[in-house]
Amino acid sequence: MPISTDQNYSLRSREEMKRIAVLTSGGDAPAMNAAIRAVVRTGIDKGWEVSGIRRGYTGLIAGMLQPMERRDVSNILQRNDLGKHPLPRMQS
Repeated sequence: MPISTDQNYSLRSREEMKRIAVLTSGGDAPAMNAAIRAVVRTGIDKGWEVSGIRRGYTGLIAGMLQPMERRDVSNILQRNDLGKHPLPRMQS
């Protein structure tokens, strides 16, 4: 699907965005916890409603959203495994 070249549409979309969700597939990846923390903090700083999608892609389809706050990611960098962060691993 081609990306719209209409600049007005692009600007309008950015101004209207008020909610985002964070989704991970649950696999091990270096710096994933730092990326999650950055997304949540940036969204909150912009005044957006930030949610985490529980159980990966299964949770996305099922609508399993968890509201996220700063405290949810406050010590995420000290955690070594993705299974214990606010967005648990995808389960088969």
